[in-house]
Amino acid sequence: MHLNSNLTDKDLAQAKQILDGTHLWPDTPQIILVVDRSERVQRLWIAVGGGELEKLTALGSVRVSTGRPGRTEHFRTPVGVFINDGQIYGYRAQGTKNEFGVRGNGNKGMRVWDFGWQTTEDWRKKDTVAVVRLEMHATDPDLLEGRLGRSDSEGCIRIPSRFNTFLDHHGLIDRDLDHLIHDGQNARALQALLGASHDPAPLAGDRVVVIDSSQTDAQLSDPERARKIQDDFAKFLAQSQNPNPNPNPNPNPNSAPAPAPAPAPAPAPAPAPAPAPAPAPAPAPAPAPAPAPAPAQGEPAAEDTTTP
Repeated sequence: MHLNSNLTDKDLAQAKQILDGTHLWPDTPQIILVVDRSERVQRLWIAVGGGELEKLTALGSVRVSTGRPGRTEHFRTPVGVFINDGQIYGYRAQGTKNEFGVRGNGNKGMRVWDFGWQTTEDWRKKDTVAVVRLEMHATDPDLLEGRLGRSDSEGCIRIPSRFNTFLDHHGLIDRDLDHLIHDGQNARALQALLGASHDPAPLAGDRVVVIDSSQTDAQLSDPERARKIQDDFAKFLAQSQNPNPNPNPNPNPNSAPAPAPAPAPAPAPAPAPAPAPAPAPAPAPAPAPAPAPAPAQGEPAAEDTTTP
């Protein structure tokens, strides 16, 4: 699209209105990033505003990609003012590829600014909100950076790799982190994040304003509501995984333990079975009859009297 001064002035005026309406116009002049999530624009401006300045003044702009609703786990980028106040440090990309071979956060070492949980319109159901984790980061320089300038992300703000490096090196929205780096408790972690070459600009700020020039009445993000939704969801998951929790997981140490129930009496032993009677001995066989005496020589044998 052709970038003209009328669009720039209109977008910066809308951003100023949101800053004033939320009472987040800075006390002193600083760098403020303005992102237009409109599908017709998809642009980020580097502007200066705050203090006695009456408006935002653009210093330059780059193409970006914001959330593209209509696909699974894709939502519109939240609208509102998002402050990099140091409560969440962010991190650096590992440069690893996902299952599709895409380096979602860009090359290794690219900065990722994390603005926490935010609410946005849920395109799946009218008048409802969805919760998204809003981050600003680079994208795959080979596969996706050429698509910047169209809505393409899951809800984050994708920026060019060179702009990521410039923004990181000069700390354009790292002002609060640069203040915290002098706190001994946080110094080592912040020094590791910002790096040895970190050279903050004099006008470094801490704010990113997301607008929608095609929907000027878009609902602003409510981070408190987003956190409550996340907490409630976490509790729901915990209860689902443990449906019968111990009703008294932390008993009072001063209370006496309940007495153990008395054991049930052992059952009486069954009576021993009566011994089986010994079998009667078989009667002794009758003695065989004595054989008849042999007849004397010359006498006839006795007659056989048995029945045939």
